[in-house]
Amino acid sequence: AYGDLSKEVEEVDITTALSAAAFAVKDEKELRAMRDASRASSGLMANYFVDQMSGILDEEKKMTHKALAQKVEDKISDEKFFQKLKVSNGFDPQQLDWAYQPIVQSGGKYDLRLSAVPDDENLHAGVITSAFGLRYQTYCSSIARTYMVDPNKAQEGNYKLLLSIHEIVLKEIRDGVLAKDVYAKALSFLKSKKPELEKNFLKSVGAGIGIEARDATLVLNAKSTRTLKDGMTLSITTGFNDLTNPKPQDKKSNTYSLVLTDTVRVRVSAGETVVFTKDAPTDLESTSFFFKDEEEEQEKVKPKAKKDSRVGAVAQTNITKTRLRGERSTNQDAEKEAARREHQKELHAKKQQQGLDRY
Repeated sequence: AYGDLSKEVEEVDITTALSAAAFAVKDEKELRAMRDASRASSGLMANYFVDQMSGILDEEKKMTHKALAQKVEDKISDEKFFQKLKVSNGFDPQQLDWAYQPIVQSGGKYDLRLSAVPDDENLHAGVITSAFGLRYQTYCSSIARTYMVDPNKAQEGNYKLLLSIHEIVLKEIRDGVLAKDVYAKALSFLKSKKPELEKNFLKSVGAGIGIEARDATLVLNAKSTRTLKDGMTLSITTGFNDLTNPKPQDKKSNTYSLVLTDTVRVRVSAGETVVFTKDAPTDLESTSFFFKDEEEEQEKVKPKAKKDSRVGAVAQTNITKTRLRGERSTNQDAEKEAARREHQKELHAKKQQQGLDRY
């Protein structure tokens, strides 16, 4: 008898309605949880993953993507680490969980989906992508960053282009805008700058995020007619898949991918988008690493020093491996040199404080 009744039941997909009416727009309490999850994620990226990754490369250790991802995953149990991040007043590290586990990729093989799994290949000193998302009080965050080791001009140019596209997307997000229009704006800019990279550009620039790591009904692609609303939270992802490297440093550097992900809040006016994951910087200077001896680079671009240039020769031979672009010495004008020295002081102070915190 019940079987006959079931034939009369009409099934209706209400996922979009639920997203629009209940889940997409957050109240203040939900927004605070989203913010805290995001700050924890960006702190983990900037203050742990980067140190681990750069240390492995600088010391020329061998570690697989899976092993490094596991180290990051295990860090969730370090309550003292998250307390030192000072996420917010009353933040409870015990309420952290993974929205999705860490993904680390390098060496020419990249999958920019959230479902990607780190493999058993060793971390490669080229283009490295890292992505993960922490959940706080059931609310998710998402972050992804790209780090480049000894990048060439073509790679730097493509990364700068991605930064510009990412910034355009963030500025375009506001109450009342259609999701497809945000994607169209990003694609239009790309076509005006480097149309040949359209085939490499991701098919969306993000999606809704909240209790779910990805709201499939709120995707910012070319077809979505969903309207953005004040209080929505989004995971904004811009990226290029499988770019060709014109000057590969080895066989694993022939192709590379670039990706940036931030968790944001939609506001009423343009330019007011709140980036919850801003604590992990994305600028070229913060994401480029240099491990070659500067002496080697000087030999490539300059003739050998004269025999009587003893002071310069001694200085060059005492230079050790460096990391961030801002730490490398320059021969620019006095104003830039003064700025560099100031930056060095800031880095020294930061490292000193990190040492005090650790020991």
